[in-house]
Amino acid sequence: MEVLSVGSGTGVAGLMVGSVYGILRSQRPVLFASVYGLQCFAAGTVFWGSRSTALWGWATEHPTSTQKVLATTQAGALTGGLLNLVQRGRRHIIISMLTTGFLAGSIQGLSNFSQPLKLGTALQDTKSKFRSIASSQWSPVKSLSDEEYVSVIKERILKLDVEIALVEDSIKDYQGKVASNDSSTHSGSPPE
Repeated sequence: MEVLSVGSGTGVAGLMVGSVYGILRSQRPVLFASVYGLQCFAAGTVFWGSRSTALWGWATEHPTSTQKVLATTQAGALTGGLLNLVQRGRRHIIISMLTTGFLAGSIQGLSNFSQPLKLGTALQDTKSKFRSIASSQWSPVKSLSDEEYVSVIKERILKLDVEIALVEDSIKDYQGKVASNDSSTHSGSPPE
């Protein structure tokens, strides 16, 4: 069932992409979108089915990253070869299998690399890497302890208080000048 759900998802995605492309480029957008959706459904079903079968063949509950890469590469090559066979015939089938297998395996390898098994140690490693970079003399970022952070914040608050006091003084001076100008204007003779 998982194979059909993945195939359905890729089919719906293909239907949407095919409808947009069909509206832009084809004289029969409904037919184009339908055919494109069916092709994507077939590709997703074949890919996920062959990958699942390869992983099931190794009969391990938790496949290793190498097994995942190999299964994905095989599934990509099979899917690319079948799509090329359906669309173009036997011409360039080897190149298509090599290209899609390589792309699928590379993407699976990058996915394995970006999702480490132990997330807690990965976070600790990231924190220690950041601290080592921050403690470097060439780094524009500095790692602060809690006490250092509090003192920096207090200094900034003090500077803001001083600036606010200066602005308030200049406002009072301006209001005093305006008041003195108003009083000197009104104390003179009335206009004729």
